Amino acid sequence: MSTDEESAQEWQWLAAAARGEDHSFRMLVERYQRRLLNFFLRSGAKDHAEDLVQETFIRIYRHRARARPTARFTTYAHTLAYHVFLDHVRRQTRRLHLLKRAAPEMEQTDHASAGRASARMDAERLLASLTPEMRSAVVLIIYQGLSYDEAATALGVPAGTVKSRVFNALQRMRAMLEEPQGDRHDPEA
Repeated sequence: MSTDEESAQEWQWLAAAARGEDHSFRMLVERYQRRLLNFFLRSGAKDHAEDLVQETFIRIYRHRARARPTARFTTYAHTLAYHVFLDHVRRQTRRLHLLKRAAPEMEQTDHASAGRASARMDAERLLASLTPEMRSAVVLIIYQGLSYDEAATALGVPAGTVKSRVFNALQRMRAMLEEPQGDRHDPEA
């Protein structure tokens, strides 16, 4: 988690980038590249994480002149990253709808492989089982170390909603871990 001094420095770098000082923007990229990559990986965008990080930096760069330090820079960066992630989810959802209409038999194959995969549940699969809203809240709070208020700002919801999403997500993941192997649906059994 960045300190207030680091956040002030980051906002100064963004202001310098708005004045055309490209080296300042490179400093932001160096500081946030891994954090944002981690955010996207943990959010379930494994195959597209690097592209989404790049898209986030493109948005930060585009808005560099208009951005105002109303929150910590990490909150600002994660807010933009969350919106990039939501756009990605929407694109993927549209793509899946098109594929389902084009090839209904693919849906049966997906259900069979999902059943086999549930027997090998791990942390990534537990995260993937959550709704995008729950997953984003868990990733921002637990993996990125944001406070509930910072995560609420990034997600555009009240802090109570973030707390509720994290609580419900942890309950759901705990229940999945405690579920006896025999109770899980396995089409091959």
